[in-house]
Amino acid sequence: MKLKDKTDQCRDYYAKLQGYATQTSVWSDEIADLCKAFDSDFTQWDQDLVYLQRADRIAKIFIAGLEKDQTFKDALTDITAPLWTDFTNPPVSEDLQDSVAQKLYFQTIEPDAKGRITIAEGARYIGVQLLAYAERDAVPFYVQIMDSNFTTLLINHTDDDKIAALADYTAASLVGVTKRIAANSGTSVHKTVKADKEKHRLYREHLAKRVSGTGTLDFCLTSIPSRKDAEIDGIDYDDYIKLYFEMCDQPWDHIGRAHEKLIGILNATTQLRFRNNDGTDLTMELIDYDGTHFTFCNSLVARNVPGSEVFSAPRRDSVNGTIVAKGRFAKGGGTIENLTMHFKDGKLTAFTADKGAEYFQDYIDSTEQTRYVGEIGIGTNPHLKRHVKNTLLVEKIGGSFHVALGGCYQMTEYCGVPVHVDNGNIDNAHHWDITTLLYGKDGTIETDGEIIMKDGRFTDPELAVLNEGWAAVPVADRPAYWKDFEGYAQNT
Repeated sequence: MKLKDKTDQCRDYYAKLQGYATQTSVWSDEIADLCKAFDSDFTQWDQDLVYLQRADRIAKIFIAGLEKDQTFKDALTDITAPLWTDFTNPPVSEDLQDSVAQKLYFQTIEPDAKGRITIAEGARYIGVQLLAYAERDAVPFYVQIMDSNFTTLLINHTDDDKIAALADYTAASLVGVTKRIAANSGTSVHKTVKADKEKHRLYREHLAKRVSGTGTLDFCLTSIPSRKDAEIDGIDYDDYIKLYFEMCDQPWDHIGRAHEKLIGILNATTQLRFRNNDGTDLTMELIDYDGTHFTFCNSLVARNVPGSEVFSAPRRDSVNGTIVAKGRFAKGGGTIENLTMHFKDGKLTAFTADKGAEYFQDYIDSTEQTRYVGEIGIGTNPHLKRHVKNTLLVEKIGGSFHVALGGCYQMTEYCGVPVHVDNGNIDNAHHWDITTLLYGKDGTIETDGEIIMKDGRFTDPELAVLNEGWAAVPVADRPAYWKDFEGYAQNT
C-alpha cells in the first residue's frame, strides 16, 4: 500500500501537496520530496509519521499565505522545531510505556467511532502504540504531531485576515471525531518561540468558536514529565519519571469506590471551605441559582492519565476569600511563582505573585470569565504529595484542591453518570487550573462546617486509600511491585 492511500488524512495531504506543487512557492523542493514519499510504499508509522508532520507544515504555510515568504522560511531555520525523527521516549521499559498507552486508549468503541491521536515529543513509542491499537480495532483516526514552536512562529508571521483560516484548518481535524487521545509531554526542553500575544489571542478566539465546549467529545490525555520539568522542580529526572509511572499505577478500583463515598458527601454539601497555614481561607456554595445542586465527577484514568480527582463547579457569584498557592505555575510561556488571589462575590478582585505577575495579568485580562471560577477540584492521587509545575500532575496531588479560572465544563454526563457542572461561566478558550496544597500545611476541607480533611488527609476511614494508596489495600490483593509498600511518611 502506498502512504498516500493509508488513511483519509494521508489521501488529503497528498491531494493538497499535488495542488501546491503547481503553485509558485519557496517550498517547491520540499513539496516534490513529500509527493515522492507519499507515492512510495508505506513501511511503518514510526518511520512515516515524519512525512505527515512535514505535509501538515506545508498545508499550514499555504493556508497562512506564507508560501512565498522567504523571511518565514529563514526564521524557521533559526529556531528548534523538532520533527518526528527527533522525538524521544522516557527512559523506562516498553512494558511501562505500554501500560500508559493501554490506559490512554479508548475506553469504549462505538460502531461509528473516529479518533484523533495527538503525539508530543517525549511520547514517541506510546504514540505509535496508540496507532497500532486503533488499526487493530479498525478505528479511523487523524494523527496530530505536536509542533508547538513551528505553530507559534507561523501564527506570529500570519496576517490577521488569515488567522481564522488557520483556526478553521485545525478545527477541521475534529470533524466527525468521537474519541480524542493526547500523549503530551511537559515543559519543552527546547527554547520556546515567544508568541505574538494579539495574534495568538485572535487564533484562540476563532478556534474556540469552532470547537464545542459541551464535553460531548470522549477524550483522554497524559503529560509525561520532561527533563526541563525535573530541572524546574528540583527532582532527579529518573526519579521524576519513576514517580509519574507509579502515579499511573494506583489501585484505581479502590480509589473509584472511595471517590463514590466522597462524592456522596460533596453532593449533599451546601458550602465548601478550604484553609491552610499559608493563609488560604476560601468558601464557595454548591447550590446553583435555580436551587439545583452541583454534582462532582469521579475522575480516575478514563480522562486523565494519571488520575485522580473529583471535580465540579461552584455557583459563580459565591466564591469568597483568599487562596495562597505556593509553588511554580506555567502560563503564557512563562512561570508564575507563589500566587495569592482574593475573591469577592465570585470575582477575582486582587492578586500578588512573587514572580511572573505579568503572565497572570495577561491571562485574567483575556475575558471577563477568566476572573471567575469555572471549576473546583480536589486532588486525590495518593502517590504525589508535593507541588510540581507539570499542569496535569499538579492538580492530582493527594491533599490539594484547585480552582480553574475561566470556562466551566458544560457536559451533562461524565463517564456515563449524569452530572451538573455548568455554572454559566462559559469560555471555551480559557480554563486554567491553579492548585493549592493542603497536605503538610495544616490544610482542612469543611463541608457545611464539618471537617472531612485534616492536614491534607481525609478523616473518614473509608477514604483511607486516598491517603495511603496501595498501603490501604490488603497485601494479598496488591500486584508484585507494591507488595512491600508500607505507605507514606506523614507530611513528606
